Amino acid sequence: SELTVNPDGTVDVNPGTEPGVYTFDYELCSTDTVPVCETATATIIVTPEIEAAPESFADFPQAGGDTTSILASDTLNGGPAELTTVTITAPVAGDITKLGGGTVSGITLDPATGIITVDPGTDAGTYEIAYEICTIALPVTCDTAVETVTVLASEVAPADDAETIDRATADTGATAVVNLFDGDTINGDPADNSNATVTPVDPAAVPSELTVNPDGTVDVNPGTEPGVYTFDYELCSTDTVPVCETATATITVTPEIEAAPESFADFPQAGGDTTSILASDTLNGAPAELTTVTITAPVAGDYTKVGGGTVSGITLDPATGIITVDPGTDAGTYEIAYEICTIALPVTCDTAVETVTVLASEVAPADDAETIDRATADTGATAVVNLFDGDTINGDPADNSNATVTPVDPAAVPSELTVNPDGTVDVNPGTEPGVYTFDYELCSTDTVPVCETATATITVTPEIEAAPESFADFPQAGGDTTSILASDTLNGA
Repeated sequence: SELTVNPDGTVDVNPGTEPGVYTFDYELCSTDTVPVCETATATIIVTPEIEAAPESFADFPQAGGDTTSILASDTLNGGPAELTTVTITAPVAGDITKLGGGTVSGITLDPATGIITVDPGTDAGTYEIAYEICTIALPVTCDTAVETVTVLASEVAPADDAETIDRATADTGATAVVNLFDGDTINGDPADNSNATVTPVDPAAVPSELTVNPDGTVDVNPGTEPGVYTFDYELCSTDTVPVCETATATITVTPEIEAAPESFADFPQAGGDTTSILASDTLNGAPAELTTVTITAPVAGDYTKVGGGTVSGITLDPATGIITVDPGTDAGTYEIAYEICTIALPVTCDTAVETVTVLASEVAPADDAETIDRATADTGATAVVNLFDGDTINGDPADNSNATVTPVDPAAVPSELTVNPDGTVDVNPGTEPGVYTFDYELCSTDTVPVCETATATITVTPEIEAAPESFADFPQAGGDTTSILASDTLNGA
């Protein structure tokens, strides 16, 4: 019905005729009275419109995967080409190529599904897959296209490796201290010998103290000294064309450092210096020295006084390691926290607390005694004694700069005497002969004074005169004189 046979022998294809093969037999007859006829066949083929459109499948990971159908953009007679209307010819050798050359492996097109499969681990690159689609319905009509698949290079992600061991462990040697594969990934999966390799970037740059093993572990050789040992290594994928990235492995051997506490006892009030606080400290079993360690100067809070109280007059010099006690520092026990750190890398530190004991002042008063005569006392006398005389503070003469003197009991000081602020004692006018005494206290000027007691004595001597007399002309009959005291006087009477 799609055809119209015209009287003139022509055959028309009617509008809307679908692709297909249209055929009919016709008879050719002569115009004789008795016609002679023979049969033939007329065939009109309406070809379909088939288009294989190229597509690009980009950024396939090394994990592989499948594309969508290659028919997605292909058309048949203006409609989508489908597996029910077309066939796909599987590519053969030469139909799959790699841009830039190289062997093709791991790329397949399944003609039954129209899906291209990228196998895991397929070499990175851009691949072209030529294919042909043909109509299932007659007339068979075909078209070709080239699909493009881009496979990304492996994602190689190394992670820096770092481990720390102590000197004692390093001295005897340690195996597998780090594993270069630790933390590394290939395409997001943990790296190991099955999907990657690890090698030093420059084998000559690997410290001689370390051994890099084929399995990626790193040993510390026996006798390794404290220090920081580092080298760069390369993590590579196992692709035909490997992808490599660099990371750093670091092994730190820490030194053995010990800050040992010391006690500096019995510092006098005169002050002085300690020996070095490093005297008992060690580094790797040997004495710590200012050339191998630094001392952190204590700050507020690192100086404390046992029992509380303000700290003053105690300093630690970090340049020398010596603690200085200033003269006159308050008596007590002081604690000084400090830290020593290695100069060489890795910087390792330790702390300790030194103890300094400052003795109380040595207060040594001496009894004071003076004698004056009555005549002097009668008119009064100043500074008859000085209570500081003979007294010492820490072995030095006592005076108002380092001590105070005060009566133990001011009410017990004889009224005939006056004790002055400068420590002198006056005898007041009209003082009668006698012995005048009182106790006084000599105290240090420390924040917490130390005091001792002594006695001051002033003696006023009387005026006494025994005057000679003569008793003459005693008869033989004997007799008595008058009193021999008749001419003698006491204090003028």
